[in-house]
Order: sequence, then C-alpha cells, then structure tokens
Amino acid sequence: MSPLNPWLGIFIVLALLGALIGALAVFQKSKQPHPELVRKLLHMGMGLVTLSFPWLFSSAWPVSVLAALAVIGLLGVKFIKTESISNVVHGVARESLGEIYFPISIAIIFALSDGNLILYIIPVLILTLADAVAALIGVRYGEIKYTTSDGVKSTEGSIAFFTMALLATLIPLLLFTEVGRTETLLIALIIAILVMYIEALAWKGLDNLFIPLGGFLLLKVYMDMGVPELAIRLVVILALFVIFLLYRKRTTLNDSATMAAALAGYLIWAAGDWTWFVPALLVFISYHVLSPKTEENTERIHDAQAVIALTLPGMFWLFIARDQGINELYFPYTVSFAAQLGMIGLARLHHQFPNMNRIVLWTRCTVQASAIIFIPWMLIVGLNFSSIAYASVGVSLVGVAVVGFYYLQPNICDCPTNNERFWRQGGVGFVVSLFAAGLVISLSQV
Repeated sequence: MSPLNPWLGIFIVLALLGALIGALAVFQKSKQPHPELVRKLLHMGMGLVTLSFPWLFSSAWPVSVLAALAVIGLLGVKFIKTESISNVVHGVARESLGEIYFPISIAIIFALSDGNLILYIIPVLILTLADAVAALIGVRYGEIKYTTSDGVKSTEGSIAFFTMALLATLIPLLLFTEVGRTETLLIALIIAILVMYIEALAWKGLDNLFIPLGGFLLLKVYMDMGVPELAIRLVVILALFVIFLLYRKRTTLNDSATMAAALAGYLIWAAGDWTWFVPALLVFISYHVLSPKTEENTERIHDAQAVIALTLPGMFWLFIARDQGINELYFPYTVSFAAQLGMIGLARLHHQFPNMNRIVLWTRCTVQASAIIFIPWMLIVGLNFSSIAYASVGVSLVGVAVVGFYYLQPNICDCPTNNERFWRQGGVGFVVSLFAAGLVISLSQV
C-alpha cells in the first residue's frame, strides 16, 4: 500500500481524532462514566489512530505537523476550557501534561524508527494499551497501594501494565520478525519489566513520553542480542529489584523512588559494569548512616525525582565514557557520587545539630563521604601513587561541593526535601565533576 498524499493523510487523521473526541463528549454527557475511563478511551483511540502512520506517511514531517497541531489544540482546550471537550481531555483532577506529551512522543518515535515498523509499532502499542489498561484496572480493582511522586498507584495496575507490555512486545516480535522464540520471550520480559518501572516512577504525565522512548531504545538494543546476554540482563533486573525491595524500609525513599533506584542501578550496570555500579550502590546503602537515626530522618519522604536528580550527573559521565571510549571518566563519575553523599550528610547533620561548628560539619561530611566512596574506588583502579593523588583531588572536590551547597541551598538547616533542593544538589555535584573531568582530560593529553 502506497502512502497517501501527506495533506490528505493529515486531514484524515484530524477528522478521526475530532470524531473520537466528539463521540467521547457525547458518551460522557449521556452516561456520566468515571472520568478516568473517558480519558483512557481517548488515550487508546489516539494510539490506535497513530498506529496507521507508517501506512499513511512515508516521511516524518506530516507526523510532526500533526503533533504540533495536536499540542496547540490540546493546550487551547486546557486554557480556554470548552466544557464538553475539556471534560474529555482533562476530566481527571490530578495535574498532568500527559495529553501534551503523547503526540510529541509519537512524532519522536516515528522519526527515530525511520521506516522500521517493529521499532515504531511496539512502543506505540505499549503506550496505547499498557498505560490505559493499567489505569483502568487500578481504578476498578486497585487495593494494594504504593507511593509515587503523583500520590499513590496500585500493584494491580502495575501488574496489568506488565502483562499488556509483555503481550504488546511478544506478539509483534513473534509474528513479524525472525527473532528466535527464546530471545523473543526474554526481550519481552525485559522490556515489560523496565517500562513498568518507568510507568511507576514517572510524574505529571511524563510516562507518555518516557514509556515509548524507553521501549524504543530497549528494543533497538536487545533485538540483536543472544540468549546468554539477554538471560543475564533479566537475572540482574530481577535481582536488583529484589535487593532494593527488601532494603527499601531502611531508606527514606518512597516506593517509586525505590523503583527509580533499581532502574538507575540496572542502567548503570548495563552501560558500564560492576565497577561503575559500586559508587552508586555505596551511596544508596550508606547515606542514611551519616547521621544518627531519628524518627524524623527515617520517614520515606523522598520521591523518584530526588533519585533522578542525584544520579544524572554520574550517568552523564558513564554514557560519555562508553560512547567515546574514555574509561578515565570513571573518576569524575565517582566524584559526582561522592559529592552527592557529602551533601546528603551535610543537610541531615546540620538539621540535627544546628549548633555544630560549620568547619567541623564540613570536614566531617567531606571525610565520611570520601572514605566511603574513594577507598573502594582506589581498590578497584589499583592502589598506587596515581590513584592516591586522584583520590586526594576527589576529596578536595567533595569539600568544595559540601561548602558550596551549604551556601547555595536556602534554609539548609531545615534539611529541605523539596525537589528544587535535589535538582540544585545534583547541579552542584555535576559542576565539581566537571573539574574532575577537566583534570582527567588534561592529564591524558600530556
């Protein structure tokens, strides 16, 4: 089937989406169903329409035009608030931009897939079916709750999401590719588990962006792997989840943050190896021991954004190292995590002991964090004059991060737990790691 004239295709899609919204508006007014049902019917309808794009369009620009028109239209509905249409799109009370991210993610996936039907269809199917079914099952049957950045979600909903994501990956791979059956099953299991994590930790509708992008990237990587490699990855995913699940009550991370930590740990291990995983793991298992245990500092109040903000600087260096083949960037990667540990200790200790001399406070946090992170680092890279010199520089950079954060963070003595604090802390860690990277690069060129 040859693609249609692109403008005709655009007109057909807009007409279908308009008819869908109109029909749902009538359904909502006459039957008054649960707002989540109407919203997810719109979600599924939009997704099913977008599945036709590879047959309607041969290039990415018409899809980009449709995405832009959809975003403009949805924003118009959001702010102008035409009651019948607004109730279909924004009937759920929680704050979300998911409907805006949906067409954006479709346009990105269509462009990235570059005509590969499997790389387009599977991520869109996961986004269309798994996300919608999870929400509906969660609303109707959800009894076992867990905490997320957006409030609570249900275990039943997450299981439904996993099941639909598994089928949405497994069936197309079996029917339309030459990937072996065992490989297909392993790929489907890995992708279903990982995108389930993504759905659980995303906030304010970002799952509509992260799920298809994550599904696309995972599919692209794993379709060329054999059974042994895939089996190892599945075992590591499950092991990390079990470890983090069992350990979660010893941390201040809520349930979605625990999943974010497990996902970050897997990504670090998969992109690097166990040596890159060690600094991140040390931060996770040791940050709460840097200050005496109290009822206040053991509450599970930190969400997925905190985990993402503090791990992004290190993951940046990891992916640059792997992409460019610069293994020396293991040092700035380690510095970033040591700095985060020092700043966590600073916030917690300063809150518990507001009268502690600031020099003593800075020194204690710097020394403790550096010892926890850099002693294992030196054992990994080899204990010699060079590693000792690098570790000394790392200690100094941790001290800079601790002192800098002390002055940059408003109300540091209150140990703020808002997301602004964690993104600021992540930024400080990234800045000091830049200096570590500059040192490594300059010395490598001598």
